[in-house]
Amino acid sequence: MFYIEFFVLLRSSGRADDGFGSANRIEGEHFTIEYKNNVDLNSLVESLKVSAVDQQLTNLKIDNSSPEKKLASMIEVLFNRAATC
Repeated sequence: MFYIEFFVLLRSSGRADDGFGSANRIEGEHFTIEYKNNVDLNSLVESLKVSAVDQQLTNLKIDNSSPEKKLASMIEVLFNRAATC
């Protein structure tokens, strides 16, 4: 969790131009996803492998109401799954 917080703090300091100045943002509980306009979120979501077992072990469910919420909830499940290993 320290690394993610450090990256977020470093990113918000604006010291380096990483090419994401005009990026779209998705806020999660533990993270912020930044992506460029030309990224196909549906393809990205389809490429992630979040199983029903992952959801059960983390007590989290995937939010299918939009591609943004689906991606955020999938990353949240994976984040929590990794944190419990």
